[in-house]
Amino acid sequence: NKSVLLVVAHQDDETLFAGGLLSQAQKLNCKMHVLCLVPPAPGRADTDTRVQALEKVVHHCGASYQQNRTNMSGLHRMRRYVQTRLEPDGFEKRPRLGAEKHPKYLEFKEAIVNEISSFDPDVVITHNEVGEYGHHEHAFLNAIVADIARGDQSRKWLVFGNSLSRSNFS
Repeated sequence: NKSVLLVVAHQDDETLFAGGLLSQAQKLNCKMHVLCLVPPAPGRADTDTRVQALEKVVHHCGASYQQNRTNMSGLHRMRRYVQTRLEPDGFEKRPRLGAEKHPKYLEFKEAIVNEISSFDPDVVITHNEVGEYGHHEHAFLNAIVADIARGDQSRKWLVFGNSLSRSNFS
């Protein structure tokens, strides 16, 4: 009888990183909710189908979801704010401004806190500090959720991937 909130950057991340859990949620009597923070990029070939695919997956699994509708202009400069351990040669030494300095940090943090308040999950799962495969938007969300987790010991906080450090969640 647990409730789980998945905090993901993009439509398809819930399937890629928690598809197994989503597919078993009903059998486990687990209430699942997905918060997707980054809306589909305009002009992509799959822009119109990404949210529809998310809807279909969560409906099939008996889960619910919320798609954040923020204006994402400026997000393309994410590398200036967060660093992953999988940076290309030369990039790892470049100074970063810090996730909390990004123009979307407070807006995303507020959206996550609001979703936690309304859904009240026992467990929150999000991207890991590496961004799984070096994705800066994933690492950015990890930094925000880690910030929230430091002030909330009432629930369990997990990241995708079981062999990676969770040092920033302690």
